[in-house]
Amino acid sequence: MRARHRHLNPGNAGASAAYDSRFGFSVADGTAISTWEDRTSNNNDASQATAANQPTYETNEVNGQPAIKFDGSNDRMTFARFDSAEAWTMAVVYRTTGSATYQGVIVVRQSSTNFDRMTLLINNNTDYGPLLVGSNINGTNCGKGGGVREGVWRIVFAEWVGGGTNGSTFYRAYDDGSEITLSNTSVGAINANLDSVIGATTSTSAYNNFWNGFMASVSFGFVRPNASLRKRLTHAGGYSFKIACS
Repeated sequence: MRARHRHLNPGNAGASAAYDSRFGFSVADGTAISTWEDRTSNNNDASQATAANQPTYETNEVNGQPAIKFDGSNDRMTFARFDSAEAWTMAVVYRTTGSATYQGVIVVRQSSTNFDRMTLLINNNTDYGPLLVGSNINGTNCGKGGGVREGVWRIVFAEWVGGGTNGSTFYRAYDDGSEITLSNTSVGAINANLDSVIGATTSTSAYNNFWNGFMASVSFGFVRPNASLRKRLTHAGGYSFKIACS
């Protein structure tokens, strides 16, 4: 693993937003957090003003590094709707601690119109998972595949590869650097005039399907995907949190 992979800041790689549990916090273990700072120059911090819905900052959760814990009930953090042709890639370091029909990892929403730009969910529903990646626009197809390993830290990278917006033909996903075989699945529209969200997905009017587990880093919106950038980001996440990856 080269040094440039080890110390890569997603913001320097062109991310539209990047959240990392190792930076921006000076609080005690178990403290509820209201803001997760965006490390890019866009200053699009993720926030949660309602105390009951705030995740907690947990020290020494991933090989000596901290992580953000979501309770699977109502915890989530929102950030502004994001209008960018480059919001079609995302990288997440996470560990799930409980099963649910759906668990929303991140939904990036378009700002000028009412639909999802990019969606990533983990779930135990055979029709829509275990991993779901795509853009939920008016009930269109997404890509599904992979496997859920509860209690294991992993790095997932998901991307739109061009040519259209629907189904496995146009999306790819990687688990700890290894490509996941995706197949098409039809997902009903979940459009809502809400902000983008980490730790949940949405119905037509509210946040739901909450994440049960930890996230150490979340970043999205890189330049159009290529193998070199994907590997750099995956290896940087692996090095930062001491997670083995391909």
